[in-house]
Amino acid sequence: MRNETSISPVESPSPLLGLASSPRWMRLRKNLGLVSALLAVSLVLVLTDLILGPTLATAVLSLVTYVLLAVMLFRFEPVFFVLVFLFILGQFGAMLSGVLIESGVYVSEQRRYGFVTGSTVWLVLYTSFFLYAAFFLFQFFDTPRRARELFRRFRVWRGARLTIYLLLIVVLVVVFVGLLVNGSPLLEQRDRFSYWRTNSIPFLQPIHNQLSTLIFAMGLAFPFAQGRTERAGALLLLAATLVYFVLQGEKYTALVQVLYSFALPFLMRTFATQVHRPSVKRALLIGLAIGGALTSLILYQYYSTHQASNPLTNLSQRIALQGHVWWGAFEQHSAGTLPVAPADQLANELRSLLALRPADSAPETGMTYLMRVVAPLDLVERYRAQGIRFTMGYPAIGLVTLGHWGLFALQLIAAILVVVVILVLLKGVRQANVLLAIVGYKLLNELNGVFGMGNLNELFSLKTLLYAALALAIVAVSRSYDSLAAAARATQLRARKA
Repeated sequence: MRNETSISPVESPSPLLGLASSPRWMRLRKNLGLVSALLAVSLVLVLTDLILGPTLATAVLSLVTYVLLAVMLFRFEPVFFVLVFLFILGQFGAMLSGVLIESGVYVSEQRRYGFVTGSTVWLVLYTSFFLYAAFFLFQFFDTPRRARELFRRFRVWRGARLTIYLLLIVVLVVVFVGLLVNGSPLLEQRDRFSYWRTNSIPFLQPIHNQLSTLIFAMGLAFPFAQGRTERAGALLLLAATLVYFVLQGEKYTALVQVLYSFALPFLMRTFATQVHRPSVKRALLIGLAIGGALTSLILYQYYSTHQASNPLTNLSQRIALQGHVWWGAFEQHSAGTLPVAPADQLANELRSLLALRPADSAPETGMTYLMRVVAPLDLVERYRAQGIRFTMGYPAIGLVTLGHWGLFALQLIAAILVVVVILVLLKGVRQANVLLAIVGYKLLNELNGVFGMGNLNELFSLKTLLYAALALAIVAVSRSYDSLAAAARATQLRARKA
């Protein structure tokens, strides 16, 4: 008898051939049915708030629904889950923040205590819709018929591995020299924002920004390390990167990014080639271990750097800041008190988008506009002068420009973009094309930034456009090479027959 928890290796080569009866389409319908049920629960909770009025209970239930959705995606489509993990995690943080705010936690960046608005149930609905659309598109267009064979064929040869290690060593030397010159925010008990304001090395930050990419590249190479010495050296480089970020004053986001970047290639390969479903219990234990370590670091920094008398209170207020932009924007939109009419702000966003300008040159778009929507003006001006921005401006920027119905359309566009990029990343790994995999990872990082901060004009920034053009060029060259190789093999075969 076939194990019901296994993933069948036989897949239909196309979603359009034998669609109704193919095992792939049957799995797609089953998985979409489960996601649809959880999406329906989110909609019911929103309708309950609209009819009976918002309550903290519906906010908590909506958060539970989102957690169940994440568990279901991990269980039934683990490759998709790990590729969109940072999106899932970021929105979970915003939802947890929403529950805390609606329970009455103090929001320091808005200088007021929170209260129930119904914002959390709406955020769960919009995010669940995004995941539903992305999940459907991924399952429909991804063709994993030969995924196991392609992933098993992937190799990173010794020369490429050594190049990755050397580049990472050079970058680590440069950033640690930066710490010696500028001082360590952790050891000097100051925040990381002051580190970059007082940085005296002009090229340091661009080099610093490449660390996660090099860690991803090392993650690609690590499974093919030969001998204990090479494996130990790679792990030592990973540990050195984490130590640097801790000394640089990072508490959570950058550390999660580094760990995720290193683990992503391994997880993609493991989940794509294994037969059985992944263990939710094991994943939960690993997550709790990492989360516990990061929480301990955060509490230590609050106690030592910020001289907090009650670090746990500071921690709850810090978590509340993760999603306070959505909470504040939702309240202002619901009350009709936005500083700029949605249609006018949409025009501002579009002008900024089409002008190909970075967000800093458009002070009334993206996150800079959202800061003015939700926070006191004097605090906003002080933060701007210090180069500090709020976080998680998406999907709030869509709500204040497009309204509720328009935000559904924006989430659909976001899902399409994310799926296109993760398919590029998968293609690079499956075809043993390290360069394409790295470009796909860079594009995924760009989308994480766009849909985290809410600066939609960065979709058309020069950097993002160059990455997209490079990905298209690599795919075109790869196809041409494959065509030439196939023609050469056909010619050799005809010659042998002759």
